[in-house]
Amino acid sequence: MNLCGTCATPDIKCIVGIVALCLASFLLGLLVGRRRGGSSRSPEVKASSVKSPDLYIGNLPDETTEEDIRKAFGRFGDVKDVRLIMDRISGSQKGFSFITMGNVEQAQAAVRGMDGHDLGGHKLVVSEARSRRNRGRR
Repeated sequence: MNLCGTCATPDIKCIVGIVALCLASFLLGLLVGRRRGGSSRSPEVKASSVKSPDLYIGNLPDETTEEDIRKAFGRFGDVKDVRLIMDRISGSQKGFSFITMGNVEQAQAAVRGMDGHDLGGHKLVVSEARSRRNRGRR
């Protein structure tokens, strides 16, 4: 049995090296998944935990307008407010937005219906907005 291609017989160094590579690959996959906004929670679980009508929308295409957001989320209820976040220096969009739905039930329906939904070729990340105090440090 030849595990690594260089050893005639598998020894402890070979096995430890393979295990270390597998572990490093697994941890890197977790890290990359988090950076891309991936969530292990399903839209249904996310929706049931929503306690506020304020939602965060991430991974928006650069060309998204307030009207696009109102139209997409309006299917789930009254969109009271849309705040597209812009870069102060360049004036371009940062790729995320905050909206306020009419009530908590509408917000829950919007999370269920729009989290992971494709908008302009981008898979949206939709969740309850966190207050500035509860966001944690970057």
